[in-house]
Amino acid sequence: MTGSVAALARKELAQHWVAALVLLALLGLSLVSMTLALAISDTRLSYLELLPAYLRGPVAILAFILAGRLVATEYYARTQRFVEALPVRRAEATVVKFLLGLALVWLAAGLGIAVALSRASAEGGVSASAIALVCARAGAAAFAVWCFAFATGFLGRLRIALIVLSVAVLVIVEIHTDIELQRFGPVALTDPRLLPFEHETFPVRPFLESIGLGAACLVVAAVLAALREGSVVETLARPMSHRETTFVLLLCLLALYGLFFANEAREPEPFRFTGPFVERSDIAPVAINYLASEHAEAGRALRERAERWHATLAEDLGPQAEIPALFIALSPARRHGDVRTTRLERDSVVLTANFLPGADYEPTEVAAHAIHQILSAMNEGRLFVEPKHWLADGMAQTWAVLAQPEPERPDDRRRYEAQAIAASELTPLDATLVHEWDRTLERVGDAMALALAYDGVRFLAERHGIAARRALARELLARPVHGDVRDWLSDRRHALPAAFERRTGERWPDFLAAWRADLARRRAGSSLPSIAALDAEIAIEVSPGGERTLRAAVASPSAPDEAVQCRLLHTTLPVFDRPLAMREPTAVRFLWLAGERGVERRLHGEYGAGERAFAALECTFPWLGAPARLAAKRMVVP
Repeated sequence: MTGSVAALARKELAQHWVAALVLLALLGLSLVSMTLALAISDTRLSYLELLPAYLRGPVAILAFILAGRLVATEYYARTQRFVEALPVRRAEATVVKFLLGLALVWLAAGLGIAVALSRASAEGGVSASAIALVCARAGAAAFAVWCFAFATGFLGRLRIALIVLSVAVLVIVEIHTDIELQRFGPVALTDPRLLPFEHETFPVRPFLESIGLGAACLVVAAVLAALREGSVVETLARPMSHRETTFVLLLCLLALYGLFFANEAREPEPFRFTGPFVERSDIAPVAINYLASEHAEAGRALRERAERWHATLAEDLGPQAEIPALFIALSPARRHGDVRTTRLERDSVVLTANFLPGADYEPTEVAAHAIHQILSAMNEGRLFVEPKHWLADGMAQTWAVLAQPEPERPDDRRRYEAQAIAASELTPLDATLVHEWDRTLERVGDAMALALAYDGVRFLAERHGIAARRALARELLARPVHGDVRDWLSDRRHALPAAFERRTGERWPDFLAAWRADLARRRAGSSLPSIAALDAEIAIEVSPGGERTLRAAVASPSAPDEAVQCRLLHTTLPVFDRPLAMREPTAVRFLWLAGERGVERRLHGEYGAGERAFAALECTFPWLGAPARLAAKRMVVP
């Protein structure tokens, strides 16, 4: 028996080795592309997030293709009759096909596990228990999927229709009944919320369900293979007639229509964090995922701060404001201050950030970003109508400062003021500053633009009182959003100049003039160096040989006493104008050495003739505490 089984295995390998290598190569390409996409993702928490999509996508597809080649194709070509003529039992041939396919599917799953674990280990330690749990989850899920695919292979021409109908029925059942298929078997084992992060508890029930599902599918496959000595499977493997093709296509269309209408009627589930490492608030819709027990204190501290953010927003925006729930997940590999949004819905905002204690950790940065995204979710994107965007940025920073448990430090106040004064030197403080706020952000940089907006809101409160600031924020930032033409009409009725005059009694141009005069007065009384004294330039130079060079330079009347960190930001632009994303430009870092009166940086061959490009030169001076964007330019490369 052992010899016959080995001969059958050699026969299968000789028949399918080329197809197997091609499939594994394609699988490797998909694995590489998914890994690269995850590496540059703004929302990545762990490289183990690669596994759910990989197992549910490429590995599952591989299983069904293998089942088609090992079973359906062989019965269609009737090559199984050669095997039946040999002195081997039919069961032995079926077992060899099953084990060969299972080995290939497990090999494919193992490649994904190896890549994900190696990348995750490079970012932080992965315990032996975590590795065992990931392997057990993935292995059981792959086993169940392969068993199901193997069983469908015996259905021949009906297998595709059966797969489509099965998926449609399962989705409709989950939507319209209390059955939660996401908690069943291989679906639960590959849950993207649990597989990458739950490494403490073994999923006993989903594991046993997966093994049971695989065993049931194997029984079905065995019955089909033995039914009438395989003649039923051979009949099903023949091509469909035109009538059968039409009937199957009709069933598939009906299944797709059912999926569409079921999905339209489905109520989306509210977002929530799962697992043991979650700090949930009892007094506000706030949850913090801190990933591991050693980070529990940092999670608790951030949860307490987030409760204060929510309370401050609720107090200033009033009871009519529907403030979405806030979820923040720890991303320890990211630098402090790099806060990213992974979900922005009307009912929930999900952020990732590194909130572990550190020398450069500023809770107000996380607070300002979180509040800004909460306001954006409340306004369903209409926050970025530019006059409102200025107010939202200023109010987000204001509320972030007010919500801190400790009072604003004098050093922070002086730093914000220095940044606002520097920004006012780089861009004119007039109506275009607000009405073209995206260009203001582009011209002076995010840090100094936010400081300028914060200074404007502070000046508003000093000039007209806290009540006027709250009333203006409620009118412009907390109005109901309908998602139709009513929002456009409401924006016309509640334009910033008219709303400002209603809430403060002062005309908007008069306020801008008073604010400009106040900044000029503070600039005159400040002993800090002037940004306006620096001469910065960005240009494209063309050499006699046709090479394009991007040049950025800055000169100063006096040399800095210590080295200054600078960077050249650059990126290509589409044919149409649009706002730049915060992390879109590439940064080239360099030093302005102490004692030097200027510095320049050149990039050769980055852009070709006719391309549109954006470039900016930033330097971080010690007395400013933030990057000062000395020059910024959109240009067409000559």
